[in-house]
Amino acid sequence: MTEHGIRAARPEPESVTPPPAAGAASGVNRRLVVLGVVAVVAMAGVVVAVAGRGSGGPAAATSAGNAAGAAGAAGAAGTGAGAGPAGGAPGPAGAGGAEKAGNAGNGVNAGQAGEAVGAVMGMLQEQAAALIRGDEAGWMAPVDPAQVDTVAYFRKRFRVLRALHVSHFSYSRGNTPAVEDGDQGFRDTIYSGFCFSLTSCPAIMPVDGVELGAPRIRETFAFTRAADRYLIGSVVADPPEASREPMPWQTGDLVFAEGKRVTVAAAPAVAGRLAEALAVAEKSAVVADRFAGLFGNPQQRYRVYLADDKQWQRWFRSPMARNKAVIGLTIPINGVQSEIMIKMSGNGSRAGLAATVQHEMGHVVSLGNINTTGQQVALDLHEEWLTEGIAEYIGRYPSRSAQSPRLPAVRQLLGGAGRPRSLQVSALDWDDPKKINAFYGYGHLAVDCLSRTFGEPRMVAFVSAMARAGNTADVASRNVFEKPFADVDKTCLAWISDQI
Repeated sequence: MTEHGIRAARPEPESVTPPPAAGAASGVNRRLVVLGVVAVVAMAGVVVAVAGRGSGGPAAATSAGNAAGAAGAAGAAGTGAGAGPAGGAPGPAGAGGAEKAGNAGNGVNAGQAGEAVGAVMGMLQEQAAALIRGDEAGWMAPVDPAQVDTVAYFRKRFRVLRALHVSHFSYSRGNTPAVEDGDQGFRDTIYSGFCFSLTSCPAIMPVDGVELGAPRIRETFAFTRAADRYLIGSVVADPPEASREPMPWQTGDLVFAEGKRVTVAAAPAVAGRLAEALAVAEKSAVVADRFAGLFGNPQQRYRVYLADDKQWQRWFRSPMARNKAVIGLTIPINGVQSEIMIKMSGNGSRAGLAATVQHEMGHVVSLGNINTTGQQVALDLHEEWLTEGIAEYIGRYPSRSAQSPRLPAVRQLLGGAGRPRSLQVSALDWDDPKKINAFYGYGHLAVDCLSRTFGEPRMVAFVSAMARAGNTADVASRNVFEKPFADVDKTCLAWISDQI
């Protein structure tokens, strides 16, 4: 799924290079949605899942975290190892018994060892159930108490997941490990599936490189024999190359603040702005909830992660975070849930932070939760003039587009020789703040025109038809506005000129 971000606005750029003129108004279908489960072969691994309503989460700012860090990719057999927590320390020290790993066809004995390996998944299922019901002792039961770092790792994970209102949690293994009678330990590739504050969550799919099923992370668990069973001796991160890992809750401590509608989690270096961020996020959530109702996409809770510059580059492994102009991102995880990440160094003022948070919540309600079944693959080639335009519309609501601080940039754009010939302008060079202002401001004006001309409910229906259902502009226009998009385009170009 495509990320959606916001770039900083600078009120008075010196000049603006116009974007290229758009093509035909109807265009091609910019988003392909394939319904049904994409063929996933050899998924014989055991899947265990537990669903419930996650509660918990501190009423005031508290600290929670996880000692696991990001790691390089490793093989699906669970033989890889990961780096440790932020700061370069190694991952949780294990019992040293992770001696064998392999595939189901590599000589697994059918005796006691095989039964114990099968029992491991039942043990993990019980651990997942304990997390959902808030039973920390039950969660810690399968962890080897002799492994101090591993104990600390799982205690932090329990607290951070509860603070994030985990509502569903599941485990699955990749390939069944090869374990023989007499082995004192083995490694296993374990996928952890999760949902936050959702009433339902898709089943986890233990497959790499496919954005299907529940959001998930991949780790290598080392199990050590203790009497007649195996306990968790260590865990190291083992993210596939194409994944969103590390999640913020995987990479060290987080400090939390809890509101009525929003959970804010901060890297310790920027935790001093937690109260400020929570206040603006709660206010933004009121606006976002209004539009969530119009989109038919109600949110149980919003999550906002405050990143320092180091974590901004690390969390979610986002390529857009490398762009210096980007100061906020909405990351859709498998299209199932959306996470908001804010670059705090790019949002120095309270007003700027409020605008960024509300813009990103606009992305959550207008584009999030598309893949509710977990069985849709969406190739997102969104019309960014529309997706960023609706986020600007929601982000600056109740102010209208003519009051936007980006208006001077749009005015210079329209005054140039290469002024747009359509609402459907192409995305611009994100490294140029002047062009960014013009692009976002122009998208805001375009969506505002649709709202004022046809009414807000039909504007939302049009955005949904394009950005959520994948229709072309012309198909969406004929279905919603009952006229060709070329007519709508002409009307709004004239309206925008009048505003400028």
